[in-house]
Amino acid sequence: MSSTTTDQKYSRQAGFTLVEILVIAPIALLVIGGFVAVMVTITGDMLVSNARSNLIQQTNSALERFEQDVRYANEFSTTSFTPQSPQGRNGATAAFDVSTPAPSAGNSNLGTLRILRSYATDKNPLDSTKKLIYTTAGPGTCGTATEHKNDALKYDIVYYLKRDSGTANTPSERLSLWRRIIFDQATLSTICSGSVVWQKSTCAPGVTGTPCQAEDEKLAGNITSIRGYYPNTPDQSTTTTLDCILACPHGYNTSDTTPHPGHTAADMTNVLSPNSETGDNAIASVINISTKLTVAGRDTEYSSGVFARRLND
Repeated sequence: MSSTTTDQKYSRQAGFTLVEILVIAPIALLVIGGFVAVMVTITGDMLVSNARSNLIQQTNSALERFEQDVRYANEFSTTSFTPQSPQGRNGATAAFDVSTPAPSAGNSNLGTLRILRSYATDKNPLDSTKKLIYTTAGPGTCGTATEHKNDALKYDIVYYLKRDSGTANTPSERLSLWRRIIFDQATLSTICSGSVVWQKSTCAPGVTGTPCQAEDEKLAGNITSIRGYYPNTPDQSTTTTLDCILACPHGYNTSDTTPHPGHTAADMTNVLSPNSETGDNAIASVINISTKLTVAGRDTEYSSGVFARRLND
């Protein structure tokens, strides 16, 4: 009997009373809520940090690639070689032109940032044993010691822009930067017999056609604005233009007729007349890229630029 009484006593004392639960529950909720808030903050910080790291990496990588291409370019061109379909800026045969940097609606026409004309080689241009590819045009004879007297094969590296989202010249606009290689197909067919060109003609990803030997390279995305100019002297003391190229904070682009703050009407003339800022006079190109990405409800931004000087004439 004594044992039964004791068990009943312990049974009545087990658990929490209603008053205890009412006291403990709010405290527990506060602790759990605080923990969740801390975890959300930490997770958001990690996502933003990773996004910023990606922006920095892709932007700097794109600028480094541009600098390398400029270094081995022979000239800055205003218009590309006539492309063979589907390599054109309109997906057909329209040539790329730096006077139209903005992509049109639906990317029916791609925007042109820079066109670099270079000599084709039989190996990677960074390889010290590389050789130029010569054509049959000229006084020399292919396969002999006079072959170098003929015209060397050239190709264009086109840095072009696509609109990935948003409306043109608004804060919502986001662009991506791509790299395409275009040969003058008529000249390509005249190279000396036995020559093997290391560079490959490229087309948009997933697009097929006669000239498409490889896919275009996407260099950067989430671009909000691009600024640039062509310095004519190594110390940049003489420049042909220092203005916004595309998707600018003030809604300024190359189709405007009002000078950007801090610049004159003469600067605008240089912007609107691409021939005045390209060609043999330009020894280098400066490009500044701004990127922006919204992650976990927060904006992360990064901007960087490069002074890229060509070594060849």
